Amino acid sequence: MTTLEEDLILFLLRHDSYFVPIAQSLPLEWIDQSGRGGQLLMALLNEAAHGHFAGLREAISALDDEMRTEAARLSAESYAGRDDEKDILPRANTILKSFHGRHVQALMRSLDARIAATSRDDVATLNRLQSEKIALRKSHATPPTLTAA
Repeated sequence: MTTLEEDLILFLLRHDSYFVPIAQSLPLEWIDQSGRGGQLLMALLNEAAHGHFAGLREAISALDDEMRTEAARLSAESYAGRDDEKDILPRANTILKSFHGRHVQALMRSLDARIAATSRDDVATLNRLQSEKIALRKSHATPPTLTAA
């Protein structure tokens, strides 16, 4: 069982050409860094953002020993995706959609908790929080997607 971050790394290890487009499409705040996979993904995307790397393997080589070891561990994992050319872009977009969905759900849970903690007598705050929730739904209705080059 892998995390979403590890799934993305496994995908990128097999499809290096998607490294830069995904790095440009995936906001860093969507990455869960609580596990080693998330820490590795964050390090790789930071390398892409600041190191002008053309590929994943080049970015991995720039990491410290601990992160390179984690990348090697992940590269030994089995990969559940298919390698048919027609399946690669949809798989990348499915992964991006999953990151997007998790991020939006976390924001919604946070707003719901704030709404639940607000006194029912505080109508102005409740209305503002509900408006924020509606705006969140609208602004995050469409996940980022990659298109064929």
